[in-house]
Amino acid sequence: MDSEHDYPSLLDRLERLERSQRRIKTAALCVLVGAAALALIGTAISLAGPLPSPGPAPTISGPAPTVSGSTPRVTAPVTIPPTDTVRTRRLEITDGSGNVRASLAALADGTCALKIYDGSRTPRATVSVQSGGKAGVDLFSSAGSNRCAMSVQSDGVPKLEMRGGDWIVVDVRDPITGRHAGPQTVGNGALMGVDSGGVPFAVLNGKRGSGKARLDVWTDGNPRLLLRDGAGRERTVTVER
Repeated sequence: MDSEHDYPSLLDRLERLERSQRRIKTAALCVLVGAAALALIGTAISLAGPLPSPGPAPTISGPAPTVSGSTPRVTAPVTIPPTDTVRTRRLEITDGSGNVRASLAALADGTCALKIYDGSRTPRATVSVQSGGKAGVDLFSSAGSNRCAMSVQSDGVPKLEMRGGDWIVVDVRDPITGRHAGPQTVGNGALMGVDSGGVPFAVLNGKRGSGKARLDVWTDGNPRLLLRDGAGRERTVTVER
């Protein structure tokens, strides 16, 4: 009889023991899963390397916000649309030290000129068109003296001058024909061009008054060579057909 009464209690103890075993197994499985997850996270971090350091805080450019009344209001920056034309009377280009290295200007006398300067602000090259119509390019030495000039006069006469240190420009006439020959270099230098009559010429000058040689070809095709010494004596060689 006692064994029959103990049988239900034995079954109850077995059920409680099984439930306890299931809870233990579940807890153990959770611990194993958590350990595996931590191991995977550690491996990923070691492969990725150290985390980058945070950069500087972002800055906001543009005008500061303006306050109107009691309500703050941020004004958006004004965008100026590009233009195809810039209108001004003078434009200067400077270097990193603030020295003017080039200028483009329309002068009061009607001349438009581009000047290029060296580091000491000495003009070394100019391109200009005068109000009277003369266009020219001039090159200067470091001392500022004009050593080479190429121009087209207002009447269309082209000239190229290469100047030494001792020169002046004078208005002369042809010693043989008396015809006006236009401005020429007097001094050590060379001059090439075509005069107003259509005669091409080349002139070599020594120091002022020391000698001169001029070669030209007249409009009839005859060449002429004029030689002048320091005393003013001249000799002309002309080839005629």
